[in-house]
Amino acid sequence: SSLISASGAMDQVQAMFSNVEIIVMEARGLQRLSTGMDKKCWGACVESVATGSMTDAEVRCVDNCVSKFLDVSEIVTQENSKAAVVELQRQKAEANQNKNWARRLAGVFKRS
Repeated sequence: SSLISASGAMDQVQAMFSNVEIIVMEARGLQRLSTGMDKKCWGACVESVATGSMTDAEVRCVDNCVSKFLDVSEIVTQENSKAAVVELQRQKAEANQNKNWARRLAGVFKRS
């Protein structure tokens, strides 16, 4: 009984760490997105910061660039999510297959 409760507690700890890892990965992804967008859009649209303000053309360019950058990032995120779901399904199917083999082997050894 204590072995089962310890196993359950371990599963909860692993799930908690998984959630923390997901949050950290998402934060890192947002940071990379922001940095990439800053570099690409600023570099492509802003001539100089000497005047202390951006021209109307620079503002429009940055707005368009950021919008396109976010649209593309959304598409990439959706495709990555789809790929992750497919991989998770594959792993579950593999785990179920391994369980079935383990049950069959256990049955063979019980009969012996």
